[in-house]
Amino acid sequence: MPTVGKGQASASRCRCDEAKTPVHGYLHSMVEIGMMKVLMDHEIFDAIPGDGSISIRELADNTGAELAILERFSRFLVAARVLSSPSQGSIAHTPISQKFQDPRAKVLFSHMFDFILVPATEWSEYFDLNGLAEPKNPNRTPFGLAAGHPNKSFYELLDTMPERAGSFNSMAAALGEMPVTGLYDFNWPSLDVAAGDICMMNFGGKWRDESMFHELASRSGLKISSISKGKNSDFADIEMVPA
Repeated sequence: MPTVGKGQASASRCRCDEAKTPVHGYLHSMVEIGMMKVLMDHEIFDAIPGDGSISIRELADNTGAELAILERFSRFLVAARVLSSPSQGSIAHTPISQKFQDPRAKVLFSHMFDFILVPATEWSEYFDLNGLAEPKNPNRTPFGLAAGHPNKSFYELLDTMPERAGSFNSMAAALGEMPVTGLYDFNWPSLDVAAGDICMMNFGGKWRDESMFHELASRSGLKISSISKGKNSDFADIEMVPA
């Protein structure tokens, strides 16, 4: 992905902290996030030249978007330093917007928008209905409420939403290509882990070395009960139960 050069950082950083009050800062963030999602969905960032600028009118003609809405969005995103405007009526990329030409960034942003932000907008209603407590059942969650099916589980809903399911799977695949910035230390906890209190542990990830999972299970007082691997992928789902 493109990186922000030292001399460009201040010119392209988020301006949320410049808002008059924290409330205005949150408002600016919400508007910006919504605009970014729309422009990514309609491939507007891809239509802006990587080098140089383009007139907003030409961008509208090239993408089929209405000129007025692109002008409105562009004014906000230029003020937010997501885009730049080298001359009146034209826009160009900044290091921030260039990142969203990368398919991995698009997939991850869309995932966070659809699976985190949208359900979060229903938190107030969800907690009004269920009390201020964590979800106790997989078929009663904010995601289900936001999707219009408050009594269906996450995976039941994905079965009825092919586009969202495809987005979810694309995100999982993209994560495998992203650079690793650190490794989790599986030496914790000590062998005194309270395995007797565990009914089942389920996790998924990229399949590498079966012996690694058996070693992890034995250190935790567990044993592998099942391993499910996809036919056309290198991902697996592993279940462990008390030994």
